[in-house]
Order: sequence, then structure tokens, then C-alpha cells
Amino acid sequence: MSTSSAPPTSGGCGTFSVAAWNIRCGRNVGLASAAKGLAQMGVAVAVLTEMKVTDDRYPHFTSGYKVLSSKAASRNQGGIALVWRENHPGVEVEATRILTPNLLTFQLVTGDERYYCMGVYIPPNDIMGVEDLRSAWDACPDGCIPIILGDLNINFQDPHDEREEQMSPALRKLKSNGLLGVNRQ
Repeated sequence: MSTSSAPPTSGGCGTFSVAAWNIRCGRNVGLASAAKGLAQMGVAVAVLTEMKVTDDRYPHFTSGYKVLSSKAASRNQGGIALVWRENHPGVEVEATRILTPNLLTFQLVTGDERYYCMGVYIPPNDIMGVEDLRSAWDACPDGCIPIILGDLNINFQDPHDEREEQMSPALRKLKSNGLLGVNRQ
């Protein structure tokens, strides 16, 4: 992990790709296969959800990516990982933190911009994950642009059940604070 605060490219030149991908399982060859696919697509930084890794037994470097994974609460659900190219000419990853088994934060530095990224997975039966996300949002450092990447398992524009109804107000508040580009697949 780089600890430099200097922008990787002065003046904001260059491009890079950021992704969020529900890989369904990072155990065995799942993480390595996902990293290989990300490399083929030219992705510089990705948040992977549904890792289901409950210990530190995962490749910490694969297909040219550095990997940081949380310890999922269960082998059946959850977990999140950050994968990134350490020496990408257009972007640096800094200040990585795993906050919960399903939430991590990091900063992307590119050109003159600094982004505070929150990688999140909220399981379908979870209501508290949105509170953890709101706390992470509130911790966004001054001068950073917040970005949420991950799988929220909710349609907050048109809630379909009691869980979505309970979570919608908090997510609407995040959206009113600048959360853009939310989509549901």
C-alpha cells in the first residue's frame, strides 16, 4: 500500500477503471478467477462482495493485484475485499481500513482529486449495515469526494418489503448528500 500523498499524475491526466463485483465466493479459486477477469478488463481498483472468506487464507497478491479482504461472519454469506494495482500510473490507493466484515474504506488519489471510497455489502436480511455505511459516510475526510461501491441489496426508490422500507430513509439521506449513480441489477 502506498502512503504517498502526492498525486500519481499531476494535472489530473490519465484514466483508470473502478469496479464493484459480487463474485459470490472468494474461497478456493474464486478470488484468483475474479482478479484474472478484472485484469482482462483493465480494471485498476475493485471492490468484491460475497467473498465468504472467514480467515486470512486468501491470496494477498494475484494477477497483478494487491488484495485486502475482511473476515466474513459466515462461510455462507458476506465478506468484502479490495483489489488494486499498486503501481497504476493514474491512481493510488491509500488509507485502507476494514471497518466491519461487510464494510471497508479507502482513498483513491488521482491527479488533483481525492476520493473517499466505501466498499459495502449489505446482506438481504441485514438492517444495521446501512447504519454502518452512514457512519462511514459521516467520516469522509474534508477535501475528499465520497463514493459508495458494492451491493446494497435494496431498491430504495421503490421499496418492496418491510426491510427496504426501514432502510430507505437512511439511503435517501445519503443520496441527498450527493450519492449518485445508484442502480439495481
